[in-house]
Amino acid sequence: PFNGVTTSFESIWMGVPIFCLEGDSALARCTYSINKNLKMDDWIAQDENDYLVKLEKILSNKKELLVIKKNLRENAIKNNLFNSKKFTENLANILNRTWKDFAAG
Repeated sequence: PFNGVTTSFESIWMGVPIFCLEGDSALARCTYSINKNLKMDDWIAQDENDYLVKLEKILSNKKELLVIKKNLRENAIKNNLFNSKKFTENLANILNRTWKDFAAG
């Protein structure tokens, strides 16, 4: 029932970019968040009209698409989302700050 997450991570890991709609809830924004963190804003559509415009642009430039696919895994590896140790450290820091704010308040 969730938008992307494991499937999106695995697709990107295999060098296959994911095109997505922004979504209107936290559950609908998983792939959006992944693309945003990978600085793939051109792969995020704001609405249905934007979806068609951006998708046509992506599909019309096959050379650029091949470059993106070729470099996607390496770019993902450099990103904190794909660095388990760094991701866990960042999450732990956020949870600790949240707990301290809650306990102080």
